[in-house]
Amino acid sequence: MGSIYIVDDDPGARESLCQLLSVFPIHEVKTFSSGIAFAESAAGLPPGVVLLDHHMPKLTGLELLQMRQVHDRHVTIVITGMGNPAMAATAKQRGAFDFIEKPYPPGQLLDAIARAMARLDGDKADG
Repeated sequence: MGSIYIVDDDPGARESLCQLLSVFPIHEVKTFSSGIAFAESAAGLPPGVVLLDHHMPKLTGLELLQMRQVHDRHVTIVITGMGNPAMAATAKQRGAFDFIEKPYPPGQLLDAIARAMARLDGDKADG
């Protein structure tokens, strides 16, 4: 079992993701309203999957990906409404597990989360 962390400055997006993630009842879901709020908490959080919005004030998703506390314990899926191939490539270079553009079919995100959880479980078994 792993946790799912939603990092998005849009309250509506956070709520929508929480509703979608109710299909994963065995997982704890926590939300963060900014990249800074998540960065300040990340080191103390249990390992989990991070659903990370890119376009946030002060600390973007790509900037957050550069921080060690994100890489060491979490599998990150970047979600953005204004992505492009260069941004996707940068996200992957910085350690993103997946890059998903809005709007996305719910099944696409749920599949990405399931794969990220499997990666997280594999990392736990290796460590």
